[in-house]
Formats: sequence, structure tokens, C-alpha cells
Amino acid sequence: MAKPSNQHDSLCICLTPLHVLITEKVSEATGQHFDKGVYFSYNSDSKTEHYYNKMASFCKESEFVLLPNDHINSPIKHIKILIQRWKFFFRFAYFSKFKDVYFPTSYNTYLMILLAITRRSKTHTFDDGILNIAYEEIISPHRAKSVFAKVYEKLTGVFYSIDDLVKRSKEHYSIYPASQNVCANVKEVSLLRPSAIHQGEHENIKRIFIGPAPEADEEVWRKVNNKIQEVMPDEFLPHPRDVHQKAKNVHYTQTHLIAEDYVIRELEQNPNSAIEVYGLQSSALIHLAKLPNVVVFSFIDNNPGNSLLIRLMSIYGVNCIN
Repeated sequence: MAKPSNQHDSLCICLTPLHVLITEKVSEATGQHFDKGVYFSYNSDSKTEHYYNKMASFCKESEFVLLPNDHINSPIKHIKILIQRWKFFFRFAYFSKFKDVYFPTSYNTYLMILLAITRRSKTHTFDDGILNIAYEEIISPHRAKSVFAKVYEKLTGVFYSIDDLVKRSKEHYSIYPASQNVCANVKEVSLLRPSAIHQGEHENIKRIFIGPAPEADEEVWRKVNNKIQEVMPDEFLPHPRDVHQKAKNVHYTQTHLIAEDYVIRELEQNPNSAIEVYGLQSSALIHLAKLPNVVVFSFIDNNPGNSLLIRLMSIYGVNCIN
């Protein structure tokens, strides 16, 4: 484990590649590097490693940490979870020395343990994704817990909730300027790096199809393949966990970049081009729809279960089509 810095000023915590992209922009907006950055993840792969390595550009020192897995198949599951959570608590007890801590507004148990450790620090937050602009719809179901569950959380060091994180936030950095954010004192940041992107006529148009999560059922994959035949995309950008390649008759893009980063790079490398992005259900579609020279289409099913996502996509300019 990396040793903590002698300078205990600022700490940023990331759980996903998107968090890394946002905190990079926070660093640019504040004009300073974080004294320490920590990337917590449940898995280690080339994509995760790429984004962890990016933290070195805006953090004086950084550390990668695999999170404990609470999905334990054992008769003594709860005892094992209790032990690993308290081990986690004491391992990162030194986080209490940092004056300013930057948290993603993520629904994550171990993040809440860190919130207890840093309870005396000044709390800053940044977007986790659409959770920040659809907070009640996403978080409300998780508030209904049994008495046993609430007591067990306290016994395992989980003294705070994401509601507490939102209340403690002194300032919040957001990539969603068009929507009401759950946090107060919002400051806008943009994922788009400054570049000379041509705004006039385009020499060519590239079509990119963003794939669904690999656990999507066969009906979803059937729809994806039907739409691929209609759209005839130049590339298929798979979900980071997609290893089965269920999409047919399309070129799979091999990249360690997430969709947002990949499209931004394409825009910067080909400033005279435009990009059409297609997909079903993904917050990445919302993020990409804000970029210049990008038009986004979603084949999301128009049913009550998708009403929230359809509304958000419409606000940000995603074209929802059948």
C-alpha cells in the first residue's frame, strides 16, 4: 500500500473511469493538483488501469485499491463482511488527516465508510452519473431497510448514507448544467477538452454504435443486431465487460477508453468530421449528446419503466426513436 503524503490538504476518491474524467476537470477548474488520489474498484483490467494511470496527471500521488466483495457464499457471510469492513475502516483511517475530500455521489457501502472517517474534513462532491439529476427515483428504493439491516450497517462501520453525503457537500461539480442537481452550490465542468473542432460543413460522418451491458437478455441483443442492420455503423463500441461479442456483422472497436473519452478523442483527431452515436439505454448517450458535431440516437423501448431515462435523454438532446 502506498504511504500517505506528508501534505494532508486534498484527497480525491474515484470508483469509475467517468469519475476520473470529472475529477481531472475539477483539477483544471481549481487550478491545482490533488495531494492524493485513490481509485477504488471491484476489478482490475486494462481499462481500469488506464484510468487509474490518468490520475497521475492531476494527483501528486495516487493509489489503486481493490474493494472487498460483499457477495460472499458462506454460512458465516455476515461475520466475514463485518471483519472486512472494519479492516477497511482501519486501513484508511489516515484519510481523516485530509482537510478537503472530493467524493463522487455514488451509492456504495465502502464510500460511506470513508465518509465516516472523513467526517471532520470539508466535503466536496462531483457527479456519479445520472444519479445526481434523478436522485429520488434512484435512491428511494434503497431507503426501505429492515431494522436488522440498519443495525447491521452500524455494527459494520456504515454510519452514514448517501443522503448524508449530499447534505455535507459544500460544493458540487457537475457535467449536467441543464438539470436541477440534488447537491447545492453547483459548479459546471465539461468533459470536452479545448480543441479546434470545425463547426461548418463536415467532410465525413462516422457512425458508432454503443453496446449494452453483457448481462442484457437475448431480446435486447436481438434488437441490437436488428438495429445494426438498419444503421450499418462503422464501429461497435462494446460495454467494458462485454467479452462474448454477441453483436453481429459489425466491426468491434478495440479500445481501453470509455465511450465519452473515445468519442472526444475522435472529434479532436478529426476536427472536420461529425459523429452519429447509436445505442439503447446508457448515461453515456446523455453525456455525448452535449458535444459539438455529435448527434445521438437511442432505440430505447418506450414503456413506463424507461420513462425517467427517456425524459432525461430528451432534455439533453438525445433523439429517442423506434
